[in-house]
Amino acid sequence: GVPHVDLGGTPLSETLPGRRLRALLRLPASDFSRASVLAWAETAPVVNVRLPGPGDGTSAETVNVDGASWDWISREAGIVRGATQWSNRLEAYADKCDADANAARGWAEESSPDVEVPVGRAKEARLIANTIKFLAERLTRPDFREKLDQSGQLVSAWAEAAAWATDLLSAAATGASSGVGSGAETEKAYLERVRGVLVGLAASNPFDLNPSTETVVSVIEATLESTSVSTRRLGEGVVVGTIDRIPAVPFDHITVVGMTEGAFPPPVGADPFFPDPENDPFGKREAHPVAERATFLSAVALADGGTLTLCTPDSVEGREAYPARWLLEFAEARHGSPLPYGRSLRDLSAADPVPFWLDHRVSSRDGARQATGDLRLRAGAGAPIAHATSGGGTAAVRRAVALSVEDRRIGAMARWVDTGRPAPEHPLVTGDLPVSALWRRAKASATDMASFTEYDGNVGFMRTASWTLTRALEGSLSATRFETWATCPYRSFLKDVLRVTPTRIPADTWGVDPMVRGTAVHAVLEAWYRELRTRERLHADRPPDSSDLELLNTIASAVIAKLEGAGAAGYPVVWRASRAVLLAELREFAISDGAQRLETGLVPMHFEQWFGKEPRRQPRVTGAEPWPEVTIAVDVPDDIDADFLVNQASTAVPDDARPDTGQADRVTKAVAVTFRGAIDRVDCSDDGRRAWVIDYKTGSPDRFKKLSLDPVLSGKAVQLALYRYAANQALARTSFLTKGTRSERRHANATFRCCGEAPPNHRP
Repeated sequence: GVPHVDLGGTPLSETLPGRRLRALLRLPASDFSRASVLAWAETAPVVNVRLPGPGDGTSAETVNVDGASWDWISREAGIVRGATQWSNRLEAYADKCDADANAARGWAEESSPDVEVPVGRAKEARLIANTIKFLAERLTRPDFREKLDQSGQLVSAWAEAAAWATDLLSAAATGASSGVGSGAETEKAYLERVRGVLVGLAASNPFDLNPSTETVVSVIEATLESTSVSTRRLGEGVVVGTIDRIPAVPFDHITVVGMTEGAFPPPVGADPFFPDPENDPFGKREAHPVAERATFLSAVALADGGTLTLCTPDSVEGREAYPARWLLEFAEARHGSPLPYGRSLRDLSAADPVPFWLDHRVSSRDGARQATGDLRLRAGAGAPIAHATSGGGTAAVRRAVALSVEDRRIGAMARWVDTGRPAPEHPLVTGDLPVSALWRRAKASATDMASFTEYDGNVGFMRTASWTLTRALEGSLSATRFETWATCPYRSFLKDVLRVTPTRIPADTWGVDPMVRGTAVHAVLEAWYRELRTRERLHADRPPDSSDLELLNTIASAVIAKLEGAGAAGYPVVWRASRAVLLAELREFAISDGAQRLETGLVPMHFEQWFGKEPRRQPRVTGAEPWPEVTIAVDVPDDIDADFLVNQASTAVPDDARPDTGQADRVTKAVAVTFRGAIDRVDCSDDGRRAWVIDYKTGSPDRFKKLSLDPVLSGKAVQLALYRYAANQALARTSFLTKGTRSERRHANATFRCCGEAPPNHRP
């Protein structure tokens, strides 16, 4: 901004060192909430905290993590508040990053981003956790009491409090400079002033000889707020302040703003000792306007030999305002005759010619509408301005100054049109400025796509040149991605193409998130069935016994423990009940599933079975090879670009194979679309001729009940159809158990759905 000297100064509490110290002192009261910690961490581009060594002779550790990483990592870790929560959840997040890095090492180099990024995140997470632990220990409520030091001298409680705050500032708020140069020097000067305030606190002798931590914090905050600082000197910028603070030195130009009736002179404040206006034993009410008048005249006299500008707005907060009498006195002196009170200045600004000593600055829009000739633009905020010079001099006529880029552009456009030239030919419209694209789009019709360029958001031509778009078009699709596109193409574009994810703000929840609960159920059932299969205890004629159910409970408890460690279980009181319900539902599902095996004669054989290319970031658990990907030919109109679905060349469709759509002139083409995914479970018969595809659903099955009633909705739910297609393709000779085209069963709030045998020549 414009260099300036603030005569009132800046409160020390608003400087960066002051804000850091205040944020630190407020952490215990907020229970180390995420917002409070980030308020401290974001007061500098890089948080530089030197942690002490562990006491075993090792060197101290320096935390050097930028504020953006504090925000990102704490959000991904799901931190809400509590020093213990910071420690536990950051450690769980770091373990997850380590696992991602170890998985990536199986197919990527150590120096690749797929390994380096999670490793770096894990290191930063542990550094942040250590920092919070360090701050929590330092901010533990100390006991400030008078005591004797080693030399036998009495140390006051406030001296001890000042030493505590100074040590905290030195350990956790230094080294976080905003940069180099004059800004860094200014910050260092502010830091020294903060330390000086703490030294003064130690030298003071308040009445409270044994203050609490809350009292110490409140006194420090009040002192920082009442202490003003300014590192600039007169002559280093524009001097800004109230007229009673202006130094007694001559100025080249003085501008007095806000000269409205009621502000100049300001009203007399109420006297708490003599509130009755009739009772003024000291004559303060009579002396007040005289003193204010003397202050005003002294201030304007400092423009001796220079220019004085008095400003008054047309309105204040939407209400009409009137110029102060003191301003009208100067205006009458320039006008040469008395001016009526009220709208006299506005009326003069509309006269022809306008007095040379008066400027009426209006908004950009009104200025463009009212402008004529070179002086047509009057940029500003609707304020008549009276110019005057001391000593009887004459003020020079000044050209209106543009106060923003918008003012400058509007003024240039207004002068261009004033010369008779059409606005569409102005460089602002024909050039590469942002307004150009808006103008072209305003002129273009809905069908004029030639004017729809990359500057308007058309990125279609970039699909082969952009790495982001090319990556989105490569490989096969998942069923979820296809369903997202079928439901909302724009959401699919943001999520799957641009990979824009919504910002998740951690918050306390009463219970476990449904998605987290579903993931836990999947993990428990997969691990349980794998273990039973390893122990050769999975048979169609053998339901689970007590030992199998005990194994299920053990596996579920281990998965739940990880969920609790990650802080995803919600409030403990609610979670205790939810945990018992979850374990009971898993047990009921296992018993019901065993009864179903007796009925169907099928045995769980494949778990989390991938078909198509497995994602590199998800390591294989089973060691089984993935099944072939599913390839389906889709008929689309020839003039429709289906590159968002296609990773193979389009193939022509024979005329006799095209469906009769009643549009003989409509040319279609067949494109090959490939899919990948993971099937939760496939049950097979002992002879390998029958199978059942199962997909666990822990949510409500209501939306699936509408599939048979709405063909459009049914066309958007392709997951089970693709799973059946993949299993039928992989198992070759298997015929699927038929109980209708789709069947659905619900056991213990865990819904599994299976696809029956499809009609001949049916393509999902």
